[in-house]
Amino acid sequence: MFIPRIVISCAFLGLVLAGPMNADLNFVVTASRFLSTYPNSSVIAEEDVCRYKDFTIGDILQGESGVQANRYGGKGGVNALSLQGANSNQTLILLDGVPMKNAVYGTVDLNNINLEQIKEIQAYRGGMSAVYGADAVGGVINIVSKRTLEKNKLNLELGSYGNQNLSLAWSQGTTASSVQLSLIHGRYDGYLPMGYFNNDSLALAYSGDIMSDFNIRVVGSTYSDQRGNPAGPYSASEQKDQGYLLQAQVADNHPQGGRLFFSTKCDERTAVSGNVTDSKGWTNTLGGNQELSLGSHSFFMGLEANQVIPKDSMLAYNETILNKAAFVNDDWVVMPGCRVNVGLRRDSHSTFGIADTYKVGASFLFGKDCTLKTSYGTSFRAPSLADLYYQDAWGSAGNPSLRPETAKNVDLELSIRTSMGSFRSSYFEKKVSDLIEWCFTDDWSSSSPNNVGRARVSGIETEWFGSVGEAILYSLNWTQMLDASDENTGAWLQNRAKTKVNGTLSVGGLAGSVSMRANYVSERLISTGGSTSLPSYWTVDMDYTKDIYSVFTHNVFNQTYEEYRGYAMPGRTFGVKVGVSF
Repeated sequence: MFIPRIVISCAFLGLVLAGPMNADLNFVVTASRFLSTYPNSSVIAEEDVCRYKDFTIGDILQGESGVQANRYGGKGGVNALSLQGANSNQTLILLDGVPMKNAVYGTVDLNNINLEQIKEIQAYRGGMSAVYGADAVGGVINIVSKRTLEKNKLNLELGSYGNQNLSLAWSQGTTASSVQLSLIHGRYDGYLPMGYFNNDSLALAYSGDIMSDFNIRVVGSTYSDQRGNPAGPYSASEQKDQGYLLQAQVADNHPQGGRLFFSTKCDERTAVSGNVTDSKGWTNTLGGNQELSLGSHSFFMGLEANQVIPKDSMLAYNETILNKAAFVNDDWVVMPGCRVNVGLRRDSHSTFGIADTYKVGASFLFGKDCTLKTSYGTSFRAPSLADLYYQDAWGSAGNPSLRPETAKNVDLELSIRTSMGSFRSSYFEKKVSDLIEWCFTDDWSSSSPNNVGRARVSGIETEWFGSVGEAILYSLNWTQMLDASDENTGAWLQNRAKTKVNGTLSVGGLAGSVSMRANYVSERLISTGGSTSLPSYWTVDMDYTKDIYSVFTHNVFNQTYEEYRGYAMPGRTFGVKVGVSF
């Protein structure tokens, strides 16, 4: 039974118990979206991003509560992220507010982002369409780049399976004006036949003040990769990928400022061998937003237009998609220690028409160390172009009759800070109508998508983190799925782990620092309602760093496992890293 009444009950309880509280609730501003009261949000700080060497962004996020990674093999493979049991294509991934998804297939390649350039990674679990629009049914991952670097860094990594990675992060300037350069040159032989990955990327950014009233930021980046795709359940293949991103924004430096922004992104795939086909797509975004305060209300409002232009030989119909949107968010201080946040958004999709979404959240601070957050809202996802029009010679095909997915979300979180550390526990529940699932034939020779009706997903996230003195840091999180089923049949949905546990421990001293991460994921069904599942697995990773040197090993106990059917993950691997700051 869906329970939005939890929100009303908790809001009433908070108003009754609020009393004299501290009014200084924390705010999070991300990708020019104004968020304050919504539960199940977390920030991965810069030091945690770089703590474990040779990790990709997907590896890092795998350690977060409520996040499940489905990697098609190791480095260079597709890395699909799922939040709170939602499908990976229901997760919106942004780089400084710009969508990272491929215009045609909705996939994301995070291999060309220099970790040294990342300021933080913000994860917002739960439906966020009222703030971000389509594709945010499961939540949003926003990767925030540094505007300036304290030190320039040159890193060299060498590791198992011919892994070589050279990266440079450089900046020059002042707080008023700066230029940044990021460079990656990587080579990887792979541990599976035809599993290599060679990548090169370059990014250049300029930020500067104009007459102290406005700030302009221009970012240009390009990448070029070549990879081999192991056979898995299909035939092996090779492909070249290249693309670029150009983003420009002008922002008002005043407290109640506005912002105008534009971005254009292109991704192109060229076949080398096997069953890969040529594909190209452009995504263009134009918009603006404004902040405004009126008494105890803080408004954030804006307009956006997003255009997708495909040119793909595997699409039966290369349709240009245009989505226009308007949104407003009101953060209201009801009384000291109590805030209410209301977000409304209207999207106008050129194929599927109007979609209205909303989200209501409340936050209550009891004393200084206990916070209760709750929210209720709606979200949606329009089918991708591949969902609608894909076709291949092996019988797989899209479905032009698909309907958009819609969802209702409720979240409740309690967090407590103590002298021993911080504790957070939350309940989430999501009801998805017209869920889109690609289903394979019995022999796995072909697949097609369908709206499977109604799906219900619910679970509990629990997290504890703290320190012992200044030398020891630890964390433990546990995600337990209570339900992830097709309401019509009661069948458990594919690729949803019932249990996921992650723990970290870092010890530092004069002799260097040692970090360890352990991860456990329970079994997952290969197909919805099927009888075949991928076995549960656990892994341990370790890293030792002293000055400019690091030694690391992944999968210490050489576990054999898969995160996606037919794509084995690497066994025990080793590597060294040397980093020079200048």
